Order: sequence, then structure tokens, then C-alpha cells
Amino acid sequence: MVVNRQYSLPILTNKGNCKLAVWRSDKNEGATSDARDFKLLKLVYGYTNLFARITFYAVPNFDEFFFYADTGLTDATEILIKCHMNNFEVYKQTAPGLYNNKIYTGTPGKSGNDYSLTIPWNTVFGSFNSVKIWLYDMTGKDRLPDSNSVIVKY
Repeated sequence: MVVNRQYSLPILTNKGNCKLAVWRSDKNEGATSDARDFKLLKLVYGYTNLFARITFYAVPNFDEFFFYADTGLTDATEILIKCHMNNFEVYKQTAPGLYNNKIYTGTPGKSGNDYSLTIPWNTVFGSFNSVKIWLYDMTGKDRLPDSNSVIVKY
């Protein structure tokens, strides 16, 4: 298991090794606590990492939310990232709906309403050059995007 060294999210430009991938915003949902309500997801590929910044409508306060990734561009989710306040754990799917193969543990960056992840591309996504991503909070029932997914390509 590899432990992450935290990096800052790069400036969102298409210069050098850092490529702007995608961003997606989400409306403020009244039925969801602002501390659990996703506002914005920014994804950048650069320097062999996927950088993800998740912004909430208030300072985040959660026990766990899920960052899903599908490397096969099918309906099946193959990677589950369990995001906690003080760490995140990356699991590969071993059978439909079963994620018990932990492949990476990292420490998130937290600043104000932002929660940031640095995910090593090769360790987590292998040789795939595009990944479908979405977030889901089971407690707050919030999803970003509300349907479908965000596709990251490098």
C-alpha cells in the first residue's frame, strides 16, 4: 500500500504537464446540509496524478462520501474511493458491488470549503487514458453530477 504525499492542486491551465480536465458545478440542495452538499468538482490531470478538488457549500463535515471511477467506460464502477475527513482509501472492485481490494491510502487537503485529493494515475487507473467519475454522499443523498458522470481524459 502506498501512502500519498499531499500536493497542491495545480492552476487550471493547459501548460506543460498539467492539463485542465473538467469541472462540474451542482446546485445548492435545500434538503441537504451545506456541509455535505457538493458545490463544485474540479479534476486536473498532471505530473502523473489526478488532482480532484471538491467544494462544498459550507466547511465540509461528513463521516464519509464516495468518489466513484469507471475505467472501462461501462456502467460498472470499478474503483471506489472512500473519502473521510482525515484520509481517503482507494479500492478496486473484485466482484459486482464488492470493493475489498485496497490499493492506495492518501491524506486529503482541506482548506475552507474545499476537500482535495491527489490520486496517482498509474496506481489507481492503470493504463486507461479516460475515466468516468461521479461523487455520492449516502447520508445527504447528494450526487455530483446529478446524473451520468464526468469524463477525465489525459
